[in-house]
Amino acid sequence: MMRRSVISCVLLCLVALVYSQTTSLNQADWYRTTNVGKSTWFGGTNFRSGQCSYQTNPYGNLVFPAAIDITIYGSTIPGASCGMCMLVFGNQSTPQGGSTFADNILPPNNQPTIVWVVDSCGGCNAGNGANPGFDFYSSGSGSFLTRWTAIDCPVDSASGNPNSNVLINYVFQGGANAYYQKLQLVGSRLPVANLTFYNPTWTTAYRSTRTSDNFWEGNINTSQWNVLNIQFTAFGTGQVLNDTITLQSGGTTPPSANGRVQFSQYRLLSSVGSGPVGPVVTTAGTTTSGSGTSGGGSASSLSTWIKGMGF
Repeated sequence: MMRRSVISCVLLCLVALVYSQTTSLNQADWYRTTNVGKSTWFGGTNFRSGQCSYQTNPYGNLVFPAAIDITIYGSTIPGASCGMCMLVFGNQSTPQGGSTFADNILPPNNQPTIVWVVDSCGGCNAGNGANPGFDFYSSGSGSFLTRWTAIDCPVDSASGNPNSNVLINYVFQGGANAYYQKLQLVGSRLPVANLTFYNPTWTTAYRSTRTSDNFWEGNINTSQWNVLNIQFTAFGTGQVLNDTITLQSGGTTPPSANGRVQFSQYRLLSSVGSGPVGPVVTTAGTTTSGSGTSGGGSASSLSTWIKGMGF
């Protein structure tokens, strides 16, 4: 009898631990969990003014620009959420505090929406990573419940882009400079956890610093160089990529440069339906186990997954 009571106590303690979770402050965890929070309407459409400083949208109408809760915008490193893509579900007719969900959050076609993070928001701030949501770059009013999980950005046909294969491109801020580098990555399948600059022969490494406006800064004398080598690592997978940027006359940085690399597939939109996707963090900070389907990521399996998650 005593043994049974001890076992029961242990099980109850484990359940209590599970039900105390809130959204992780580590962006890598968002690919393994589904989170719930309050979202709102931003009312504007100019994502270029967002804190992530993106001036181009490499995905076109495949994504919906949005700002993410400021409490998790740069919770691990400054601007770490910039450029991430999230599969977002919800019901704009369900106000904050409601308990029902549907997969008709946004047009077109009342489908789950791929959000591309371009900014941070305070209006969708629930505090300390608990129940964070988004400000959508569209007109509207009020707040509503959403569920979201991180996925690959649509850089190729496998990840939902039927038109082209997007490679990571590079943008420099601050004009042509041979002594200071401020570099932004655009069109990355996954967010970047760190970046290191290298000399032309890859023999000397130079650390960079991530800025809150989504750039990587370096203070390197490149005046005698013809190229600048870079190495960067993905959140979630830890995959490392190397690329080379051609410099201008006098070793100065160009306004922009085309990249030659892209991260490997990690969590495709189509695979979400074949789950499991980990615990679902609810608006009360509680969780339920995420059960997927055995399908191969078809529309029907995605629909089954949505219903299974309570959408």
